[in-house]
Amino acid sequence: MAEPSPWRWRKDRKSDAHHLIEAPARRPSRQEALRDALAADANVTAHLDASMLAKLFEPMAYQGVSQTLIDRLLASLDENSSDVLPA
Repeated sequence: MAEPSPWRWRKDRKSDAHHLIEAPARRPSRQEALRDALAADANVTAHLDASMLAKLFEPMAYQGVSQTLIDRLLASLDENSSDVLPA
């Protein structure tokens, strides 16, 4: 029998993570933030400690390289603006 492909393994892990946070994500009310709901859930904290959760909620962590790509785009527009706009 062939071993599962790495893609299948990653997909299963993503699905597991989704199911892990699904219930606590549905619980927050207007008074409770998602981060607090996840931190209060024993199933979540069995896998993620407080510092890991905090890291996941840092904007730069979930934005990834998007700011870098935006900066590059704006720089390229600045460089090419003399070609596009009359002086």
